[in-house]
Amino acid sequence: WVFGIARNCWLSEVRRRKVRMGAGQIPPDEADEVKTIVTGECDVIARDLHSAIGRLPPDLASILLVVTIEGYSYAEAAALFHIPQGTVMSRVHRGRKMLATRLGRGNVAGQGIQITSG
Repeated sequence: WVFGIARNCWLSEVRRRKVRMGAGQIPPDEADEVKTIVTGECDVIARDLHSAIGRLPPDLASILLVVTIEGYSYAEAAALFHIPQGTVMSRVHRGRKMLATRLGRGNVAGQGIQITSG
């Protein structure tokens, strides 16, 4: 499920770069990230993730969501929140670490699970 989120973020970033470079939009039938297979297990995991994010301190949760889900770069998030880029990087790191601990994943990167960032 996290791989799916990471993949979708990556695809969104690729599209965003194409639009910024003047290449235009990708046709909807080519948008693979909107094609998902939802299972009961995915639903339970999504609820757990949503709950764990909701229990994070607000400053960590908001930065984590903006960078990992919305696809903002660290610089863009820093400008959005009016804080230094290093603070954004630190909060994303701490948020990921707390989230992994709360989800019982321990070291996220060590288990092949990665939440991407900009």
